[in-house]
This record gives sequence, C-alpha cells and structure tokens, in this order.
Amino acid sequence: MPERGDSDNQSTVSRSRNDSVISERSPHITDNPSMCNLHNDDDDRSSRERRMNGKGYLVKRRSSSRDSLLATIRPQDKYKLVYIGFTILGITTLLPWNFFITATNYWMFKFRNVTSDYDIEAPHSAERTPLQTFFESYLAIAANAPMLLSMTLNSLYGQRFSQKKRLYVSLSVMLIIFTLTTVLVKVDTDEVQNLFFAVTIVMVVIITFFSAIFQAAIFGIVASFPSNCMHAMVNGQAIAGLLAVAIQILSMISNTGPVMSGLWYFLASTIFLAFAIICYWSMDNDYTRYYLVRIPSEDELSVSLSINIIESRSEIIDTLRDCWPMAVSVILSFWASLAVFPGVCVLIVPQYPNTSYFTGRFFTPITTFLLFNCADLAGRLCSSFVQFPARWKKGLMYLCIARAIIPLSIIFCNVYPRYNTPVLFESDLYFPILNSLAALTNGYIFSSAMVMASCNSHKTRLEMTGFIMASSLGIGLTLGSLSSNIILRII
Repeated sequence: MPERGDSDNQSTVSRSRNDSVISERSPHITDNPSMCNLHNDDDDRSSRERRMNGKGYLVKRRSSSRDSLLATIRPQDKYKLVYIGFTILGITTLLPWNFFITATNYWMFKFRNVTSDYDIEAPHSAERTPLQTFFESYLAIAANAPMLLSMTLNSLYGQRFSQKKRLYVSLSVMLIIFTLTTVLVKVDTDEVQNLFFAVTIVMVVIITFFSAIFQAAIFGIVASFPSNCMHAMVNGQAIAGLLAVAIQILSMISNTGPVMSGLWYFLASTIFLAFAIICYWSMDNDYTRYYLVRIPSEDELSVSLSINIIESRSEIIDTLRDCWPMAVSVILSFWASLAVFPGVCVLIVPQYPNTSYFTGRFFTPITTFLLFNCADLAGRLCSSFVQFPARWKKGLMYLCIARAIIPLSIIFCNVYPRYNTPVLFESDLYFPILNSLAALTNGYIFSSAMVMASCNSHKTRLEMTGFIMASSLGIGLTLGSLSSNIILRII
C-alpha cells in the first residue's frame, strides 16, 4: 500500500496532467490575465448559447482551428475594407428615402397642372396643385410609418430568420421595386396622375418595409463591432443624402429635363443597391467573424418555431433600462427635424424668385437638400472628435428638447402656399442658416446617441440594442412625417 505522501503526490501529478489536457483542448483557458479581454467575445457566445437554449432554440456548437485562432488573436481590418463596407451599407439604409425626396423636379413635373404651361426654368412662378403641395408630406408618411411596424416585428420575431436571409431578401426586394420605379419614369402618366400617385405610394411602402428590416438587422450587427464601425454606418447615412443631391444638381446643370433627371435618380439607386449586395457578400472575412462570434450563424443555429415571447420581451425591457435616454434622444431629434424636412422646406421660395440661377430652379436643391445633408454629415463627423460625455445620458435628451426651436422656426420662413400664419423670416438668409443648424445638431445627436447606446449596454444585449435604436429612429421619423402633414395644413 502506498504511503499517504505518495498518494498526494500522485494526485497532484494527476490533477496537473488533467489541467494540461484541459488547457490543450480548450484554448480559451489561460493563466495570463492580460489575455482575458481577448476571450470576452467567446465567453459571451457561450453564455448566449446557453441562454438561447432556454428560449426553445436548438444550438449546435462547432469547434475548429479557425475558431480557436480567432479566440486568441484579434484580426485586423486590412485596408479598412470592413469600415468601408459599413459605410456603403449605411448609405444603403437611407438611399431609398433620399432618392425619392430629392427628385423634386421629377415629382413636380409628374403632378403638374397638365392644362397649363409648366416652365421648368421658373418652378416658383406656377400655381401648385394639391398633389404638388402635399406629395412630399405623403411620401414622408409612406416612407416612415411602415418602418415603425417593420422594426417592431423585427425586434420581436426577427430571430426566427438568420441575419443573412433578412439582409439578402430585403436588399433583393428593394432592388426589384427600384427597377420597377425606373421603368415607370418613361411612362406617360399625365392622364392618370392619381393612379400614378397611388402606385408610387404603394411602392414606397414596400421599399420602406424591407428597408427597415435591412436597417434593423445591420444596426444589430454593427453594434457588436468597435465604435468606429458605428460611426462609419451613421456617416454613410449622411453620405446617402449628399449622393442624391449630387445627382440632382448634375442633372439640372446638364439640362436633361425632369423626366431624364428622374431616370438618373432611380437608375443610379438601382445600380447602387446591386453593388451593396456584392459589398455585403464580400465582407465575410476573419475580422467580421471575430466580432460576430456571439451572433449564431445559420449553420450554428436552428430556430424552433415555439419561441418564448415572454423572455424576448424581458430582454427588450432589460435593454431599454440601459439605453432608453439615447433612444428618446433619437426620437425627439428626428421628430423635430422631419416635422419640417423635407415637407415644409421644399415649399419655401426665395424672396425675389426667378431673378437668378440661385433664386430659380437651383434654390431648393441647394438651400434645402445640399445644405441639410452637408451639415448633417458635419454633425456626425463632429461626434467622432467632440464626444458627448457618456455619463450625461439625460443631458442628451435635454439638448434635443432645446434644439427643437431651431427646425420649428423654419415654419415662419417664406413657405408657399400659405393661408393662416404670418411670415416672420422673409429674407433668403434665414432659411439656409436655420436649415444648416437643424441638420448639424441632428447629425451630432444621432451619432452620439448610437455610440453611447452600444457603449452603455451589456455585451450580451448589443444586438437587441441595435434593434431598439433602429426602432427609435423609425418612431422619430414616423412622428415627424405625421407632424409635417399637420403643419402644412395649419400653415
């Protein structure tokens, strides 16, 4: 019989060998404390899988040499391809909205009074029809109300479908609808303006519904990446507006006419959507897989049809506790901005119309769309350098309430037609200044809120945080577009 000391020694050796075997089999165990941060994502994935098993998901774990490598070595974004990719996808989220609202010459021509002459060189001289006056407002409602419903359904039931399916299907549907819109440009609709209006609104509703699915899914993904990727996404949204304005001004300079300019708009957007699909496909690399390791892929996750909705709601409530001040800030900011842009802004005319190129057909593209999108992009870029203190969550809300006076002051500029309210700012200087300040503060608040939300949320709830912030954006846009229609009727 061995001595007690020998037994202890053998036990110690055995434990040592077992620990060695475990360490070899599990690369996530390390004695080096400095490596802990490199394994956080994989630990989050394990806890995420255990939590999802309780929700009725069937999860299949895979272990490979690549997974082990990604868990121990943080890949680099070579040539900033992922950063550029998120910028392009950010452009795609607001591409439909911006291309529809900036095609003002095309819509004004389509909904003109066909019994009288329409001078495209002097658009401010003609009496506007009801469709011309209210089209941008109805367009804003059709482009934003379905977004709220889509994002709500996506937050509750989106996990039934993989991220890839949601992204590819939504992009494909948007591509098909924009192709149909491009075809309709060359169709003569003078005798069926009301039918053309109805078909356009229906197509906008379909595009918006699937655009919201795409937007919620991509914000859920980017929330798992470093903050510079979130900045790339929100900056891309501002670039979408600049891209649309650039095409608008180029088409006007080339004197192609309203129909050809509309063809430019929708053909360019169709090509860009096809490019976005290719871009998303090309982003599948080690860098993205490293940060998406906590999000089950289609191969790893088989979703049960019996999802526990109560636990999903509990997760939403827990996430809201972390990010509700930022969500409210996004709602308030876009509510105030969309109340006047673009529905009220496109109706503002110069004090002395058609006396120069600036006060003629270039007035609306420059003062409304170009200035707004440039200032909005500047505000989003400023948030990267002048960061709002993360601990002042409610301070961002107070800033939103204070800046509401800026966009609402635009109501008292030279809006035409006008029946009930006075004009307080008749000079052509007031509107560009107010529009730029409204856009600058809107961009800064939105970008700051999105980054602060992802920083203040628990790592296991980052995807849900992205869903909630995208839904907040939808709520703000919807409230703003509805308010715009009411304001036009008051004016």
